[in-house]
Amino acid sequence: MIALLSVLALLAAADAPGGWPELFPKLGNFSQVASPPMVAKGDKPEVYSQSVKYDWMGGRFEVITITVSRDSKIKARYTAEAFKKSDPSPQSFEVNKKPAWVWNFDKIDKLEQVRKRLVVVLADDTLLMLEQRGAGLDLEEVAKQFDFDAVVKALKTPPATKKE
Repeated sequence: MIALLSVLALLAAADAPGGWPELFPKLGNFSQVASPPMVAKGDKPEVYSQSVKYDWMGGRFEVITITVSRDSKIKARYTAEAFKKSDPSPQSFEVNKKPAWVWNFDKIDKLEQVRKRLVVVLADDTLLMLEQRGAGLDLEEVAKQFDFDAVVKALKTPPATKKE
């Protein structure tokens, strides 16, 4: 029996996508699937990210995709000045004392389109993005479940990737 459990644990580890799945919270009644990390080419990549997709398992359509990302251009991209010509323009506020922007996309044609996007800038080069399709959870409350300091610390180095 112990041998079988050991084999199952090894198989599960072999299927793990790498990256930082431990950073992402569990959300009640949502399935959770981590994508493999996206890493820029090169010996010392400075741009990388990982997403986790949450699907509601109840009686409504709701999908939340959460991405943690590191990129030196984040600070310049996510400013009030950068969004002046954005349509729709986001509302700015703070989540746990970090600057954040939320977009509400009222004119969606298809259920699968992003209805709401929340971006929290955790550091000059690190962000947390939540995108919602369908309706349901308050994205600000979901964002508050993250340990922002742990995300920034984890994203200081490129992610481990699944070995082929």
